[in-house]
Amino acid sequence: MQIAELLTPSNIILDLDSKTNEQAIEAMLQYMQQELHCLSAEQKESILQGFLDKEEQVSSGIGYGVAIPHFRTELIKAPLMVYAHSHEGINFHAPDQQPVHFLFMLLVPEDQKNEHLAMLAALAKLVRSAVRRKSLKGAVTAEQVLTILTTTIPD
Repeated sequence: MQIAELLTPSNIILDLDSKTNEQAIEAMLQYMQQELHCLSAEQKESILQGFLDKEEQVSSGIGYGVAIPHFRTELIKAPLMVYAHSHEGINFHAPDQQPVHFLFMLLVPEDQKNEHLAMLAALAKLVRSAVRRKSLKGAVTAEQVLTILTTTIPD
């Protein structure tokens, strides 16, 4: 499954107002529940706990202002993704200690391990471009974000 198949304008949060990585993860899950209607309240709480437990072990911040919180769960039947942009930046305890501005939350069914790994690799490749990250920083509409994420940009 391609990133473009998972990300639509409705799956994009243009101004995430969270101060911590825990708040950001909770806000993105709440968005999935309340705005996208793809999680129940019970699913959200269970998945949130799984994310928080995982974040205690290893940060989803990968550096360059990017975090990719990801989780496999038996509570969903198909992959889900939400992109969020934080103008202020959030401490995700990334290896480079830089604040995170670009967040890609990925939820994948438990039985789709290979797809999960492929999507993580695709996301990591997508955001390694400094040109793409700079473009994302200036995007003001969900459509602009989608165009930036789906257009080929040289490394």
